[in-house]
Amino acid sequence: MSDVGTLVTDAEVADFVKNHSAAGKFSMTEALIIRGVEAKIRRAIGEAFVQTVYTDEAYSVDWEKQSGQFVTVENSRLILKHGPVSSFGALKLVTSRDAVTGAPSATYTIPRNAYFVDMDNGVIQIIDPALIDPNALYPGGLFPAGVGNLLATYTAWSSQPPADLKLLTLKIIARINGTQRAGRWGQSSTASPDGSTTNYLDMSFTSDEEGDLDPFRTGFYA
Repeated sequence: MSDVGTLVTDAEVADFVKNHSAAGKFSMTEALIIRGVEAKIRRAIGEAFVQTVYTDEAYSVDWEKQSGQFVTVENSRLILKHGPVSSFGALKLVTSRDAVTGAPSATYTIPRNAYFVDMDNGVIQIIDPALIDPNALYPGGLFPAGVGNLLATYTAWSSQPPADLKLLTLKIIARINGTQRAGRWGQSSTASPDGSTTNYLDMSFTSDEEGDLDPFRTGFYA
């Protein structure tokens, strides 16, 4: 039996959602519910749940020039787009670009001892400013300004999704599956020319479920 989801396995759903289809298989409707719930959660929190490698993910650093001085709110920190981080590979500075395509043509790999990576929160903090910019073009060793001029390679999430998110997913699947089994599909339409009624399964999250998802919406969890 192949798993239909990525956050929870068939076995976990079968154990949690009692009285599932006979012969150890999910019906098409049940499989679609599992996929649908996971897809909605992924869209809600912007994450893939599973361990994912991001290679040369581009980051931009914005600076403002005021009274001749470069200033920025967070110019000594870089916040990664995905997390938590299970392993960090490299942080590179783009030093030149192709004149035609604009793609990076040369990079400088910032030494690992120049910064600290907060793995849980996905934050890169400068600890040795002198090693950040080899050309010393920017004051104070801060991350150089530019569009897509920093490239990060790292692995987000662990091999196992967080237990509390798995449990929340199972609860939502069980609720929606129970609704369709009871014949209460939640929404209906009578727009067919022959006057027949077409039922649609309501996959909306409840207000409590929306609240339970809040800690995950940034892509990081406590």
